[in-house]
Amino acid sequence: MMKITRDKVIKHFFGIEGTMDEYKRNEANRIGTNAFMALYSYLLLSSLIALMVGLKYPQYALYALLACNILTAVYGVSFYIMKASKNALLTVNEVTSDNVARIRLHNVKKGIGDAIYFGVTMHLLQAVFSWITGDGFLAYICSPFELIISGGAGILFGITTIFMMNAKISNIGKG
Repeated sequence: MMKITRDKVIKHFFGIEGTMDEYKRNEANRIGTNAFMALYSYLLLSSLIALMVGLKYPQYALYALLACNILTAVYGVSFYIMKASKNALLTVNEVTSDNVARIRLHNVKKGIGDAIYFGVTMHLLQAVFSWITGDGFLAYICSPFELIISGGAGILFGITTIFMMNAKISNIGKG
């Protein structure tokens, strides 16, 4: 049970399509190890620099460290994992000619679900942030303008998801 959950998380995190065979597992482990080593080195170095700067300017050191950590995690590590996964051919979805239309329809359904989930989640998170800053929670939830913005963001996210999933399809001919 734990191994099945671990494989699902790894497949989702690395964007692996199809079955999780030994090659894909080894490549995911290699990519994850490389990302960990780079991130560990970065954390040691950034903490040392923040400690030195923090002696004179503690508030600026905190803000700079938090910003750099977020940027490194979001842009540095995530882009490395995406690029390495693509170069190792982990993200390619090999499909026979007979199944291409079925897979594209599945991708559209998944994209619609992702669009709804993203739009609703972002709308609720923005409402919570609005409530924290002192504006009304219900006023934000019921605002037609904010509903249109969140719905538009969800639609753009869904279209992007469909495009990305369909771009990963590799037609291998008759099956």
